[in-house]
Amino acid sequence: MQKMQPDSANLGSSDRKDGEAIRAVSEQARSRVAQHGESVRHSNVAPVTSSLLYFGLDWITLNVAPNRHKNKSIQFLDAIFSFPQNDTNASGIEEFVWGVGSETVSIEFSYTKQGDRLAQVFWNGTKIILIQFVDSDSTFKKNLKYKFKYMVNFYGLFFSLWRINALDGINFLQIFLDDIEAGTIDHSISRIDICADLSGITPLEIKNSIKIIAKDKARKISEYQKDLETGECETIYYGKKGDNRWFARIYNKIVEIVNKGKQKYYLDYLEHEQVTRFEIQVKSLGLIEYKWQLFDCLDLEKVLSLYSKHLHTKYVQWSILSIIQEEMKKKGFEKIQVGRHKKAYKALKYDKYFKLLLGMSRKCVENYGVTIDQVCDQLRSRFGDADR
Repeated sequence: MQKMQPDSANLGSSDRKDGEAIRAVSEQARSRVAQHGESVRHSNVAPVTSSLLYFGLDWITLNVAPNRHKNKSIQFLDAIFSFPQNDTNASGIEEFVWGVGSETVSIEFSYTKQGDRLAQVFWNGTKIILIQFVDSDSTFKKNLKYKFKYMVNFYGLFFSLWRINALDGINFLQIFLDDIEAGTIDHSISRIDICADLSGITPLEIKNSIKIIAKDKARKISEYQKDLETGECETIYYGKKGDNRWFARIYNKIVEIVNKGKQKYYLDYLEHEQVTRFEIQVKSLGLIEYKWQLFDCLDLEKVLSLYSKHLHTKYVQWSILSIIQEEMKKKGFEKIQVGRHKKAYKALKYDKYFKLLLGMSRKCVENYGVTIDQVCDQLRSRFGDADR
């Protein structure tokens, strides 16, 4: 994933910094948001002073299923869900090594009200991934539950941490990329969010940059948290949120950062008086049309092309799109080749793996009233003879 600005401080260390600095910046941002009452321009041309802070993905929903071939990713997900889980209360595991890399995460298990099994993945206390187990009893749509075994949602904060180089997203995606490239799993992408974060422009100014050529083909525009004096809005939707193809969302990113307590992920954004996110959410039907796959998510040229196709048609055109495209050219971004992200991972030493397994086995004994022999028997039964 391409970063759109210089590296920020490592987040792992920022959690240990004095919180006063973050609070001070947050208060300044709150003050600017509260005082932002100046009149806005109503032309259909976006301000030339706009600057692109970030362009890329903010969500991926990946659906995976085993096929006839032996694979690593499904076995890995099976291993996660093989840990004992309480039927009513949340349970979890600490110090779990993700995939084929060396990223260590913690996992919390839970159930939805309908009984679907969930595994929430945390990196340094931040929830970055949600894994949902899919079977015939799941509440998922038929086209999912009879075709796939797992739904893996990579959250917005996963990409926020990747943006500031606190984590390397490829470490988390590689196990799936390897199997997809080898043809050992079936997969689909049923949702991606593509966003452009721009400073020096308001949601209303972006909305007013739209040129509607055919009114009967244009989507409905909805405005929320509107200031009656200035006409400015905190959030604007283009299209319907529940649309199973796509819709666009424009909102004040500074307000969202402050209100949701995300300051530590966006310290560089809080240096700006105004940051607006222009985001499109493309869902299953829209992605099927383009035969979108996980490899496409790592190709910035394809991501920009998909973004542009939705915002520049023969019926509707957004002039802000040209600013985004020009900014990307100016910053010298090239097509991202997935091969450049592939890494030869260094295997963890045996003693570290053994230590992790020992710690998790001890938790099973302590929390579920089983003996260590029963844990070993469970492990043996979960693996085939070839893996013993």
